[in-house]
Amino acid sequence: HGPAQLLQNPMTYARLATMGVPTLIISGGADLLSPPALMRLLSAPVPGSQIVTVPDAGHAAFWGRPEVWNGLELEFLRQH
Repeated sequence: HGPAQLLQNPMTYARLATMGVPTLIISGGADLLSPPALMRLLSAPVPGSQIVTVPDAGHAAFWGRPEVWNGLELEFLRQH
């Protein structure tokens, strides 16, 4: 049983490689659903992407460590 409607533009590594916008990828250091190693693999094909890990945070690092998450976002936005 797949999705009720197929994706029109599935996300692939080839599509990630065509992204032309500044991209920040934030991963929780203790994230079990999207661990830092997986996020590094996904960010590798994105040109100029930045990846950072929030220590001692799980999947919802924006809830668990909002002061760190928000600081990272604001710094990224200042740079771009």
